[in-house]
Amino acid sequence: MKRLFTYTAMLLAVALASCNKEVQPSEDVNIPVDMGGNYIHFDTGVSTRGVLLLNNYLNDQFAVYGYNYRSTWEAAKAMAKPNVFENTPQTVTYADGMYTYDPIKTWTGYNYSFYAYYPISDQIAPIDENVEGEPYITYTLPGGSNPSVFIDVMTASYIDTNASSSKSVQLNFEHRLAAIDVGARCYYDFDPNPDDNDASDIVQATVEIEQMWLDFENVVNDKAKIYLNKNIAPEYTASTSPAREMRILTATAERDDNIDIDPNSDGDTQMRIITNPTNKEYGTAEGQQDIYLGPPGSTMILIPQTQYLKVKPSMQYYLRLPDGKYIQEDKKSVGDSPFSFIYSSEFEFDRPLLEGRRYYIQFNFTSDAVSVNIVAADEWDEFDRVYYEFM
Repeated sequence: MKRLFTYTAMLLAVALASCNKEVQPSEDVNIPVDMGGNYIHFDTGVSTRGVLLLNNYLNDQFAVYGYNYRSTWEAAKAMAKPNVFENTPQTVTYADGMYTYDPIKTWTGYNYSFYAYYPISDQIAPIDENVEGEPYITYTLPGGSNPSVFIDVMTASYIDTNASSSKSVQLNFEHRLAAIDVGARCYYDFDPNPDDNDASDIVQATVEIEQMWLDFENVVNDKAKIYLNKNIAPEYTASTSPAREMRILTATAERDDNIDIDPNSDGDTQMRIITNPTNKEYGTAEGQQDIYLGPPGSTMILIPQTQYLKVKPSMQYYLRLPDGKYIQEDKKSVGDSPFSFIYSSEFEFDRPLLEGRRYYIQFNFTSDAVSVNIVAADEWDEFDRVYYEFM
């Protein structure tokens, strides 16, 4: 069931702020607000929850551009410069459940267009007050192999509005990059007596991943000029370093760091998302690359591209039975000590990376082999729609 979060706010003396209240879907809440000063305020929503946002609330800053003109945006945009707010761009700040921007602004009798982006980051270069035309940001893909430094770039626009249309500016943020996660399905059946033609003693094994990482090749783009109006196509710049590494899990001395892929029972086709159970960093071991065990739900976020990615996986895993024993190398015997199985077959994506889409590299474990599928979600993710109101 979808949930609706509505925020209502009252005008403060020197800043615009909002408080929040969770509302049940059947409720209709209408709280009067004194808008005596004819102040500009924002109603903003996120089309789907950003992968790097760990809560249901946008508890962070975002940036807004405002344009004020006499005619229409289509007629005015060629020479239009940001001119509504004192700052370019204007930062909307979150703190202790409240959202503020300062100084506050009032509506005039002219028309307006508003553009916004999230997050405010060193990886994003905004335009300044001297740039004319459609506003844009320039995003640069970060270096390194740590998935937690990749950001979920979102933008929103609200074009040709005025005070008579609505005191509220509706900004619906949409994802502008492509995300890649890793998942698995486990259908490994172990038969301790394969020659007796008796299926009653077959048990399902759990895949216990000890270490895993993925090297991405043919990462084509490392810079994007992203217009805040999603209807204008971005402009991408080719990369000079086409290899990326996404390290999902690294072996440690702590067995608790291993990731279990629980069996899929009959009729269960649910993919288990592979995430890190902890957020730890380990130093550089002698003769090894930097070891990083990223945050739960580590996601590789890349700039869209039409060229297919190439992936080199490296995975070490065990096969554990319900009684705690482990399947051995011959796959017919069991023992108390785990035997390490290795998977390192390279594969290629069978589709391009599209803007605003989320992709899953799905490993399928069976008694015969390990295979890989590329699964694309229709939307960024399956989370409920979330609304925010900023005053």
